[in-house]
Amino acid sequence: MAAVAVSQVEEVAKAGLVKDESLVELVVEKTQETQGALMDVALAPSAYRKTDSIGMTMFHCCAALGIDWAVKAMCATGVDLNHTDSRKRTALHWAVARGNEVIVASLLNAGAKTRCVAEWDGKLFTPAELAIYCGHE
Repeated sequence: MAAVAVSQVEEVAKAGLVKDESLVELVVEKTQETQGALMDVALAPSAYRKTDSIGMTMFHCCAALGIDWAVKAMCATGVDLNHTDSRKRTALHWAVARGNEVIVASLLNAGAKTRCVAEWDGKLFTPAELAIYCGHE
């Protein structure tokens, strides 16, 4: 996860776009620190208990935003993959609505239910139906 970001920084350095090696080292260090801090937040038990005004958790938000490393990490900790917000939308619903194919695959591989029905725009959809409704096939 952090390794991907670090390797991207190193690729920029190898291309000669950044002349100051200490700047590259600083960026690598800060990337690793940030990734670690985000991982701590994502894996904290409180991340699953806190909800916003419509019942979305951090897990729902990461799925909707396409933050794959966080979704995979949360799945590995045993998060309830099928936890619903106030409209019965799961992380899978949020991922398909946003067209986040990598997140959808991660959630399906982790065992997310595909037959749960949720409200979206006043209509009821399974995740597959919602993907079509939102223009993602």
